[in-house]
Amino acid sequence: MNQNDVEKLILLFDGNKLPYSKLHQTMPCISDDDVLSLMGRLSSNTRLFTVSSNATTDDIRRHGFKPGDVFTLTEEGEDLFHVAQKDKHLTDLAEQSLSEAKKATLYAQLAILLSVVSIAISVLMG
Repeated sequence: MNQNDVEKLILLFDGNKLPYSKLHQTMPCISDDDVLSLMGRLSSNTRLFTVSSNATTDDIRRHGFKPGDVFTLTEEGEDLFHVAQKDKHLTDLAEQSLSEAKKATLYAQLAILLSVVSIAISVLMG
């Protein structure tokens, strides 16, 4: 899983909660091992969220998560959630600015064209 996938997953949380059914529906390519890793069950580096069930890691690896399982962000997960939200907001603003700049360029080109036409008419009417 790359950092973009992790941020997409974290942004799925709503009010600090994420049902497994929503995770599986939205990002079906993410494996249970990926989820376990982000829960800190396969490595001690990252622990972004926990799960509501009391199933052991071995049980989850054998049988998978259940549709009713609900994930809750940890403090580290909440921090990443806020960073990802800010990044998404900045990306949205940049895209909006680019769109507005393209419109402004089009309007400037139109103004130049109309100026040339106006000058040509003035010269011809002379």
